[in-house]
Amino acid sequence: MPNPLKPSKNAVIYSMVDGEPYVGIPPTKPVTVPVRLYARDSVTEAPTFELEKVGERTYLISANGYKTQDQDGLLVGSIEGEAQRWYIEYAEHHDAYLITKENERGVGWIAPADNNEGQIRIGNLIMGPSFPPFYPSIQLFRFRYPPE
Repeated sequence: MPNPLKPSKNAVIYSMVDGEPYVGIPPTKPVTVPVRLYARDSVTEAPTFELEKVGERTYLISANGYKTQDQDGLLVGSIEGEAQRWYIEYAEHHDAYLITKENERGVGWIAPADNNEGQIRIGNLIMGPSFPPFYPSIQLFRFRYPPE
């Protein structure tokens, strides 16, 4: 069953690495904060993001006023600067999504492979030579929405 993507004010994003940790922003309030994974058993409520559709498969992703951005190869949330435009592509074989830069489709979100609580990196994505293409779980994300 496909995991449908849709604009939302409170989408839950989670990684496909072991344990399927949530993507979230710390509750601190500096200007820039890391966007990182949170083990499911470490939070009482799943962090949520606002997905604003700005083009075909292109979204702005923010949380609590923090706009997600690539900052020196790390995914951060910032109250300053422009929001990064993210191209979100469905990988049907995995029933999950790749989240890439709008104008650099080979560069996108990469979850830490060694634990469920590290910061998400922005880097070159790997695609396995198969049809349909194979992607490592560290590059795959799913979205969940509250009941309507």
